[in-house]
Amino acid sequence: MDVKATLILILVVVVFAAFALALVAGFVGIIVMLVKQSKARRENLKTRSDALAGLARRLGLDYYARAELSTLPFLRDMEFNEGARLHLENYISGQFAGKRTAVFDILYLAGAPGHGRNRRRQTMCVFESPRLNLPKFDLRPAGMFDGLFSAGRDIDFSSHTLFSDQFTLSGDDEAAIRRIFTPSLLSFFESSPTLSVYGKGRILAVTQSEHMSGENEIEGYLAGTADLVRRFGG
Repeated sequence: MDVKATLILILVVVVFAAFALALVAGFVGIIVMLVKQSKARRENLKTRSDALAGLARRLGLDYYARAELSTLPFLRDMEFNEGARLHLENYISGQFAGKRTAVFDILYLAGAPGHGRNRRRQTMCVFESPRLNLPKFDLRPAGMFDGLFSAGRDIDFSSHTLFSDQFTLSGDDEAAIRRIFTPSLLSFFESSPTLSVYGKGRILAVTQSEHMSGENEIEGYLAGTADLVRRFGG
């Protein structure tokens, strides 16, 4: 082999080795980045849990790092992303504004099975009032196909076309649902187009899709949901 061929061979080997080294370095870099992101996420969740536990104490409420779905029986109606199992975290419960309440994070998997599923969290607030007697209904922003509950026929209101454009409203007893959605309540929702609300009997539950409320938002979230309970007659 002449000198020129030898140099070419050496050059090819060097280029290949550099390319392989770059691939390994890139792969290692990705692993390191993912590990750092995972660590930061765990630290953020730990900070959130500590802050919410402190908030619960300040409000005179109970705090649990996790809770079973059976804690709130109505959750059996929920269907996040084709029935994926739900997990409840940072569960705060007790009496607020004179009513039984619970506010917590829901952990679930988003996306179709077999096509990649992402772990997501969002916050839900639930009130139970003996003054409520709600027909079962599901209200959610229009177009939210991965909404909270199984939806039936959309109930529209000709008097409030903006509400009908913004939301999908469904339930078993349309006449009863129309009675509780008064003109003032419809106008309220027109100014709050991101809310998802579930009602049944004494229960009213409120959430926002894929939104995990900040620690400094929780008390306001409780107060806002308590006000919504009042608007529904509770």
